[in-house]
Amino acid sequence: PDFEELPFQFDNLLLQAQAELKEGNYLDAARMFEYLAGRHQNGLWMNALAARAFFRAGEHARAAEFSHGVNQRRPTVDTLLLEAKVRREQKGFGSAIELLRTAEQMLSDPDLNIPAPLPACGHTSQGTRGNESGILEGNNFLWT
Repeated sequence: PDFEELPFQFDNLLLQAQAELKEGNYLDAARMFEYLAGRHQNGLWMNALAARAFFRAGEHARAAEFSHGVNQRRPTVDTLLLEAKVRREQKGFGSAIELLRTAEQMLSDPDLNIPAPLPACGHTSQGTRGNESGILEGNNFLWT
């Protein structure tokens, strides 16, 4: 397609993927979101939608793959919760708890800037909130 047609192509494919979701065709929708993520500039959003659709389709390993990829770049409460569900199913209780705590922190403080990538259990990372800064040690975020 010509360059001018690309935005319309994206919109049409997105509408089609959303229609598949509404019809309960989660696997088809997930694959469409995956396709859109690879060919258009809304990768994080499309990957988050693909993760949710793969999960609803019962493809939990794929859901974990996509949600983890989003969480490594720009975590959202939704993708953190989704990855935590899959980690719990896989008996990865420590990482599930860490993901849930990070989601809780994001909900309790909307100005919190959780750094990406998210640390594994027991590692340290830094973040900011307004004019404050802090450090994440294990499962505790300490403001300085």
